[in-house]
Amino acid sequence: MSVGADATFATATRLLSRLTRSPVSLFTCWHRLPHSHGGVGRPMLAVGVVTTVSAITGCVGPDQSEPWGVDETRTYAASPDEALAAVSDTPDASHIILPVGVARERFAIFGTESVEVASGVKVARSKYQPAELECAVGSLGSVRLHSGAEVGSVYSLSLDPVRVDSGAHVVGYIKSSVAPSVARTSDVEFGVVSGVERGVEVREWSIDAGPTSADAPKRTPSSDGLAYFPGNHAEIAVEFGNKARISSGTYHVERLRVEDGATLEIDNSSGPVYVWVRDRMEFRGEVLDYKLEPNVLFVYGGTAPLELDSAFRGTLVAPRAELDIRETETTHSGAFFAKAVNVGTGAQIEHRPFRPTDKIQTP
Repeated sequence: MSVGADATFATATRLLSRLTRSPVSLFTCWHRLPHSHGGVGRPMLAVGVVTTVSAITGCVGPDQSEPWGVDETRTYAASPDEALAAVSDTPDASHIILPVGVARERFAIFGTESVEVASGVKVARSKYQPAELECAVGSLGSVRLHSGAEVGSVYSLSLDPVRVDSGAHVVGYIKSSVAPSVARTSDVEFGVVSGVERGVEVREWSIDAGPTSADAPKRTPSSDGLAYFPGNHAEIAVEFGNKARISSGTYHVERLRVEDGATLEIDNSSGPVYVWVRDRMEFRGEVLDYKLEPNVLFVYGGTAPLELDSAFRGTLVAPRAELDIRETETTHSGAFFAKAVNVGTGAQIEHRPFRPTDKIQTP
């Protein structure tokens, strides 16, 4: 863009801000022309105006998100760096930082620092999920889709371009702060919006274990393995060949370990299941929920990397840790928020965000 064009854009921005009484962002939008206008792949530039709140979303409306923790707060920052400097970096609190105006339920994957989606990965919306929840992939930092990867939409507030390699497929759109690098043989169905504001929304909540009666039962043997009751636990450990069950309620756990060949069953038939893990979390075995309800939430406060070697079911929040999601025999089902997210070659993810009061209507 020329110096004269920059000055014109700046003047228009100031004028529109005064008229609308809200911050305004000018953006450019590259999208593919239909065949009747010269064939797919031939770009056309459009210039548009949106308020800061709608710069990422394209629309503004009340946030209907339910709280994910105790005393959840919602604040705003002008940039990702400002937000990261302000959030509490302790295992006793958790947070999610997202682009302003984008509900967290829209994201299947979000990495604060980065997201890497390997070849052959598919991130798709559950057939039981509302259509407006778009199985998006996003980051405040870098995003890369390798060859053959398929995702819903892509959001990025990074000053580095989103990279979409040859043969990658974005079913929705890309919305980013800088123009993405999109290979000619890749496909972005709904086009690209670049130049969006870098303002963010911070959701932060405390993880307060609270008192537990000394004589309250912690676990009990059953024919199907150990049954752990809601409450405080130093450790929940499921060893090779064994099963354990947790049920509706809130768990505060110092260490959670599910070994390879073990199964953690989640009885979510009576309501939401909240599991707060403070120090250490290992998931190498299988996680099974009893019902399709999107009401299972794991929050990890530690910094050791997480590796999902078997299919995971539920929403996982790990703001201080890196997360590796591996290819498994069955599909991962849920949503994943971490410091950095790497999705391994061939992994399949069904987006099923945490919505604890939703009731799934199945055929």
